[in-house]
Amino acid sequence: MLVLAKMKNILARISNFPKDYLKEIEGIYAKCQSVNNILQWFNSLNILSISVASGKGSYRQVENLIFELKVINFIKSINPECLITYEPRGKDKKGKSCDLLIEAQKKYLIELKSFHPSRKCAPIPYDHITENNELIMDGYCYHDLQAVRGHLLDETLDTEKKIKNYEGKYINVMGLLLGYYLHLEDLRDFVTIYRKGHYRFDDPLGKMTLHNLKGNFKGFIDEFWCFPFIQVGFELQKGKKAVSVSLIQGNDREIEI
Repeated sequence: MLVLAKMKNILARISNFPKDYLKEIEGIYAKCQSVNNILQWFNSLNILSISVASGKGSYRQVENLIFELKVINFIKSINPECLITYEPRGKDKKGKSCDLLIEAQKKYLIELKSFHPSRKCAPIPYDHITENNELIMDGYCYHDLQAVRGHLLDETLDTEKKIKNYEGKYINVMGLLLGYYLHLEDLRDFVTIYRKGHYRFDDPLGKMTLHNLKGNFKGFIDEFWCFPFIQVGFELQKGKKAVSVSLIQGNDREIEI
């Protein structure tokens, strides 16, 4: 109860969020007390809220952390009986951990990522645009698009390293927030590169992606899940579903646990 009381102080430090949203965060966290190690999420929010209040942290960092709570709440809503562990320990206790372990009829090891690139203008390197494609946009839009693709490369390689730290048989998942900076078809283009090792003919950043790839994908990630949450709230965007992304448009599978 002391932790839940302290939550009010934490939320007061991030008061730029709408009051209704802050109240929702508080309520959802209270509902998630059955999640193993959920106190670690609370501690991370506490530290981050202090950083935001001091001017050193950003609300985008807070949004990234709340995305994890949104996914936990979503998973509990589709399977209230599943067992969820937040930041489960790997075989090397000092090594990096994935975000979630879900235990139901199957076991899922999940790493969650959301992207909020800084606003910048970048020149478009046309030499690395995929053959027979045109990229018609300004430097700001290009930077947003390319920054997310670059982060996807880095975070996917990092996720594979985290997965390697676990023993046992899991369905390994990378879960991503869809929204303004990452759309479903952009993610599908990236998943094609991950699965096939080459880019789609209609992916204008495909050639650039392979050019920027530092290292080789190991293929440890079994599924890419996407979550189209609204920005201020725990609901999915109207008319959209959380799905496991297929290489073929129309073959995406709704997430079930």
